[in-house]
Amino acid sequence: DSEKIDGAEFDLFKAKLYAFTESSSKTINRYSIKEDSSAKYWALAIGYSNIGDFKSAYSNLNKSKSYGLKDIWYFDMMGQFLYQESKLKESIDFYLKSYNLGNKSWILDFQIAESYFALKDSSALDYYFKALSKFDKFNYTLKRISDFYAQDGQMTIAHLYIAKYALKQ
Repeated sequence: DSEKIDGAEFDLFKAKLYAFTESSSKTINRYSIKEDSSAKYWALAIGYSNIGDFKSAYSNLNKSKSYGLKDIWYFDMMGQFLYQESKLKESIDFYLKSYNLGNKSWILDFQIAESYFALKDSSALDYYFKALSKFDKFNYTLKRISDFYAQDGQMTIAHLYIAKYALKQ
């Protein structure tokens, strides 16, 4: 039984990777003909969100959940869709639900930071630093820290982080 669960989790990973790296039309065409599964509907949700069809994106994400998508990933994806729609406070709420269920990835920290940054909320900086402390190879985080300080008028610190970013390029 655990092999089946591992297989389902791997199918979700493959579907997400495909949907984020291929064109939306290719994703939608490929996954529309697949057998009903959590992975199918997750890929379709991402494909539709990437073309701005959020009604279809949410519908497919809910179908994915009904086929077994775990809440931790459902909430993460809801946060991403809401961010794409510029519903920033709502996106943070969903990201934090995912975080509270155990999603401690640096990517989630970065996504939360981006939502706070767009709101011009100083909490963004905390989450950028969390992301950076977990994974320091994503150099763009340094640029975003610089952007935060520049937006806040702290140009000396902004220049320090943009220099760190430039040195790692």
